[in-house]
Amino acid sequence: MFTSFFLILLVWGGYRRIRTIVGKRPFSPVKIGIRLFILGLAMGLLFLIHPLEKATILYGGIGGVAGALFVYVMCNGLHFTIEGDNLYYQINPYLSMFLVGLVFIRIVMKLPEILYLTAWLDASDKPPLDLSNTYRIMDPASFLIIMMLFVYFVGSSCWIYYRGSRITR
Repeated sequence: MFTSFFLILLVWGGYRRIRTIVGKRPFSPVKIGIRLFILGLAMGLLFLIHPLEKATILYGGIGGVAGALFVYVMCNGLHFTIEGDNLYYQINPYLSMFLVGLVFIRIVMKLPEILYLTAWLDASDKPPLDLSNTYRIMDPASFLIIMMLFVYFVGSSCWIYYRGSRITR
């Protein structure tokens, strides 16, 4: 049951994310602030529980540089429109779909491991859990993607907030 719930949640989350990428979004400084606060908490927690190894630092740095590059591309494709009293912004949908696609490809690559864990949770007799292949909290490639997305979301949120607050309505 947990496995099917997880797969349904995964498909629904992907649909919802892609649906919100395309089109204009209303500018809301409060939502941007909440997003930055939640991202800060999540990254703080990740750095507290994730062991720092050479590979983690290397892949995290590569992900951070890639995220900064995506922020630069996003900044050049950001458009604001004013309709009535409301301010809307629109980012490059292809860039966002590319980033979402990276996450889904990584999830699909990790799916056998995730399904093994969820099948273990569904089992009634609970055989011994073999986590010999999952000794880390997160492998370096996943950490690269997480850091890339973190830098992208924080950088783009700050830039949207900066540009949106300077537009007079």
